[in-house]
Amino acid sequence: MNFITLKELKKMVPVASEFKRVPGLKKILEDGIEVILRKQMENHAEVVVYKNGYVSYHAHERCASCVSYQKIRR
Repeated sequence: MNFITLKELKKMVPVASEFKRVPGLKKILEDGIEVILRKQMENHAEVVVYKNGYVSYHAHERCASCVSYQKIRR
């Protein structure tokens, strides 16, 4: 199983703009933004990190809004 540290992930993902509107998952998928990391959790939730600096969280057939990776970095 391959693991990536948070420090390595921070180097791979740029800081998303705080001034731009956060795109919805539909927009990210339509734009074909590259997935940097996709992690299936034990509770069947999934975290997806996109190359544009946003993260989505999917759990129980629902998707939380995408959030700027910058907010997670703090």
